[in-house]
Amino acid sequence: MSFRNSITHFQFDDFDAFREATQVWDLDFLQLDRGRFNSRLSQKITSEGQWGRVRLGRRVRQRGQGPRGFRTFAIPADHRTRLVFRGLAAGGDDLVVFPEGGELDSVSEVGFDMFVLSFPEDALVLEAERLGFGAIDRILGASSVVHCGPAAMDRIRENCFWMESVLSLAGSGRDDRAVSEFVFGELRREILEVVAVSPAAHRMPMARVRSRALRRTLEHIENTDTEWPTIAELCARSGASSRTLVYAFQEHFGVTPKSYLHCVRLNRARCALRSANPGVTKVADIANEMGFWHMGQFAADYRRQFGQLPSEALGMG
Repeated sequence: MSFRNSITHFQFDDFDAFREATQVWDLDFLQLDRGRFNSRLSQKITSEGQWGRVRLGRRVRQRGQGPRGFRTFAIPADHRTRLVFRGLAAGGDDLVVFPEGGELDSVSEVGFDMFVLSFPEDALVLEAERLGFGAIDRILGASSVVHCGPAAMDRIRENCFWMESVLSLAGSGRDDRAVSEFVFGELRREILEVVAVSPAAHRMPMARVRSRALRRTLEHIENTDTEWPTIAELCARSGASSRTLVYAFQEHFGVTPKSYLHCVRLNRARCALRSANPGVTKVADIANEMGFWHMGQFAADYRRQFGQLPSEALGMG
């Protein structure tokens, strides 16, 4: 962890440290690709809002809850950034709008680089009224992704970088609050103006059978603690064929159901290893609990997924 003026900067090589640094968010991660997790986080929290920049070096599913009483917006820092947010594809020319309550459910690609801005709900309401837009819900509605176009997003993106440089210099003088009020106010106004004239993305519905199969399968996996299901059992639970289930997982997560289930088991093993007492618990105990019976294969799979051996993670939390 390092500090530069009033913005706090972090660099992480594991999920848990990242989660701890973002305590205002209730976050959960599932690493979907192989390799050591690495990320960078810069953030500043003021009475005017919360500013952050998040960079992730792995492909992950992110779930969680944003800060209460705030509305959150995410702006791609790089036009090449891609993610799926609440079932909608978002790219470099799209503004991601968190729904009221701040629920987060996204799949981000390697190279994810986003500015994340949270404004107090009452400040957004007043700003919308001042701009003549009326009720805030009329502008934002139930939108999750707003297509702003390259010109508008380049302007917002440039202002996010400008905001980063201004906030980096603030914090050492008595005018710090005035600076924060100005920069947060400017970006809050610009985001509302752009959203007000931009079309919201419409969900491209997954075929009903695949959508239902995916939902039922995920519910079953998330409620499983022991006796991990086979793919045949997942098909039976979801009422779908293996082909349908493969299409559903590939469409939403970019991996097969088998790969997704394997990732879930490895990620849960990782959490259990980190929180275990090395003097009481053995790696084999946790591996067996997660359905891994061949220790050599488990160690190899774990190392490919997280860039370390299971024994190195034991008791780290």
